[in-house]
Amino acid sequence: MRKNVKFHNGEPFNAEAAAFSVNRIVDKEYKTQRASYIEKYQGAKAVDEYTIDVTTDGANAVLPVQMTQLLVMVPPKAGAKKTSA
Repeated sequence: MRKNVKFHNGEPFNAEAAAFSVNRIVDKEYKTQRASYIEKYQGAKAVDEYTIDVTTDGANAVLPVQMTQLLVMVPPKAGAKKTSA
């Protein structure tokens, strides 16, 4: 992750925001059409300000691609509302 990046609403895009976004989409109560793509994801946590640890239920060779194309990063305050993707 790069330093000093912000979302359009001014919230910082950091490890906490990225982990929030991953955990939001894997939450079973969050309804998404992308469920089949993220079914191996278990969650994520911030390691430091610019590093996250994503947990899966096994090897996932396409995780880097999925992180950039399927997992939408959202600002935590704006993403706290329960909506679907």
